[in-house]
Amino acid sequence: MKLIKTINKFSEDYFEYITLLIGISLLCWGIYMFYIGFHNVDLGQNLRYLEAKHGFSLIDINSEGNKWTPLEMYMVGLDQIQYGLFRSILGTFLIGNAISLIVKKKSLYNQ
Repeated sequence: MKLIKTINKFSEDYFEYITLLIGISLLCWGIYMFYIGFHNVDLGQNLRYLEAKHGFSLIDINSEGNKWTPLEMYMVGLDQIQYGLFRSILGTFLIGNAISLIVKKKSLYNQ
């Protein structure tokens, strides 16, 4: 019971800062996913262009050993861009919410 009270007190005192850290991590992860997705879309388009121009089939092998055709790489890149944007927007809202709660708490203490 004492542990639950300690956890509740900790979460009441530091909820805004925990939310801020989660928001920053989601924002960074979302930006990273967006850039990786953009890279995959660009690479997939370039490989599709080379296939069409020269008439041979190209396959990319990622670090895990999976083989991707240019169309698969393009589609995966589009998904990564969508997930990256969603995570970035969610992270931005969490950061804004946390900052507003911190400012509100500080203004209440200064009164």
